[in-house]
Amino acid sequence: MDPLKATIHVRQKALELGFNLCGFSKAGPLDEEARKLEEWLNQNMHADLGWMENNFEKRIDPTVLVPGAKSVVTVIGSYRVQENEEWDRQADRPKIAKYARGRDYHKVFKEFLQLASLLGFSESELITAYHEKNKVNYERQQTGY
Repeated sequence: MDPLKATIHVRQKALELGFNLCGFSKAGPLDEEARKLEEWLNQNMHADLGWMENNFEKRIDPTVLVPGAKSVVTVIGSYRVQENEEWDRQADRPKIAKYARGRDYHKVFKEFLQLASLLGFSESELITAYHEKNKVNYERQQTGY
């Protein structure tokens, strides 16, 4: 499939799956962001989240995380929905984070799997990449943190 048609197809599918936006960028080192992240970490802005110091190279270069990657597909799903806006306008309601009022993350993750499948990734490849990128979080989840 021609790259432009593929881009249009992936974007259309992402929107059909319920994502609000879908963008594309070239995969490669993020030099400016790397300097900013390093400075941020050196200033201890991550407080007690020491795991953020791990896997620095993977955080600043998606081709280290997924060798051979040519592009990065980014999707955005907003928590700003009418239900949340109405809830927030009612002063007598308890304060609950918008993401906690949203759709179950497991259902959203299934949509990521569908989009990844469209891009030619198997479910096991996506899960492996997720675990690798989020190794600390995954370990915490498995132990019932």
